[in-house]
Formats: sequence, structure tokens, C-alpha cells
Amino acid sequence: MLEDDQIFASAFQFRFMKKKIKHYLDPRDFLAECDLYPKDTVISIDNNFGEAIPITGIEVAAQLNEKGFSRLFLVSGTYFYPNQLPAYLTFIEKLNLDYFDCV
Repeated sequence: MLEDDQIFASAFQFRFMKKKIKHYLDPRDFLAECDLYPKDTVISIDNNFGEAIPITGIEVAAQLNEKGFSRLFLVSGTYFYPNQLPAYLTFIEKLNLDYFDCV
């Protein structure tokens, strides 16, 4: 999980406590060690990491896709239509976390 909001991340981890979730506040930390993870790892990516982190979730997903990761989910409070995102990236609204029950 790549998410800069600690409160949301904690709620997400509590909601899915039966799943093994590792949280990264800064996506660059995950990018530095992503090669340690299997390519089919489910990766939940926030889109907006704030002014202090000059990269978007869409940009992070592009880098992960290039490295071969195949289960990429953009979890955002901002709505994205399917034609706004690359085919390798699935959009989930932050209010619709039930989607992860199936993943």
C-alpha cells in the first residue's frame, strides 16, 4: 500500500486485517525496494502524495508496470474514468474499499 495519509492507511489495514499489508508513506521508498516483491503482488497506490512528494500515483504505476507488476490499483478520492487511465491500472474510489475483498 502506497499512501501518504496515515489515518486512511491504518483504517485500510484494520479493514483488511486478514491480509498481509505493508504500508509505505512515500512511494519512492517502495520503488527503491519493489524488486523484493513478486510481480503479482497487489499494489494499492494513492494518486496524490502532496506537495512534498513530487510524483503521482499514475506515474508510480507506470514505473511498476515497466518492471512487470500486473496487479496495480489506483485508490483515490478523485474520480477517474476508465479512458483516463492506462489499461494496466484499475481505479477504485477510496469510498469503495469493498472491492479489495475480492482481490
